[in-house]
Amino acid sequence: MAFRPGAGSWWGATRYRPTLMDTRLSGAILCGGRSRRMGRDKVWLNLGGSNLLDHAIERLRTVADPVILAGGSRPIERPHCLSVLDPVPDRGPLGGLVAALRCSPQRLCAVVAVDMPDLSPTLLVSLAEMWQGEDAVVPLSREGPEPLHAVWCGSALAAVEPALRGGDLSLQGLLARIRVRTVDAALLGGVDPGFRFAVNLNTPADVERWRAAPRQDTNRRTHRPLAPAGERSRPRARRDVRGMALGGDPDAEQTLGWAGDER
Repeated sequence: MAFRPGAGSWWGATRYRPTLMDTRLSGAILCGGRSRRMGRDKVWLNLGGSNLLDHAIERLRTVADPVILAGGSRPIERPHCLSVLDPVPDRGPLGGLVAALRCSPQRLCAVVAVDMPDLSPTLLVSLAEMWQGEDAVVPLSREGPEPLHAVWCGSALAAVEPALRGGDLSLQGLLARIRVRTVDAALLGGVDPGFRFAVNLNTPADVERWRAAPRQDTNRRTHRPLAPAGERSRPRARRDVRGMALGGDPDAEQTLGWAGDER
């Protein structure tokens, strides 16, 4: 049975203040879009042996537990996954983000869009390991920030919920109001050459280009879910990986060019 989050949540009404860098991950797949440009429900789009949703679940569950399916106004059931409904229907990705963060039993949640066939578990783990209490850790591709292939903290609900209630549905606007660590994916040493993690399939032409493109999958190796912080050492981030606090630090680089229109 699907769960529609109410006013309460795992995080409550107050902003979370981290005391321990526990970077275990839940995962959330936003799959409630209308697929207008695709002309069919892309959740079930066949990639050759698997549909987009099952393909995303298979990748995400290698680093995240549980995997949450945010299906918009429809429940989407899959074995060993949690199904949630948007608290406010027809509000785009923000509705799914709120539903997933409210449901997540972990403080960090790896949030991805279902139409990203090359989503990178390795990159998501790297983002989680760089988290130092921000509301979100967001990779940068050639197009700018990629908030729908990012690690979000439950503390972001303090900003996301009012935005959803007020009708300000722009992810670009949201990123400007929360504490964000942006990470240039190109500087992560082979995590995802060519930024393929950021490719999304919105039209039949996108699908054909994706099928025709040569690609080297950097995610075929087995992924180990993150251990609690006390059980491992934190890798040192590269010095030139871009830093944190967009919207909170006047000196932070403001490169937010992604607004999002469909998930």
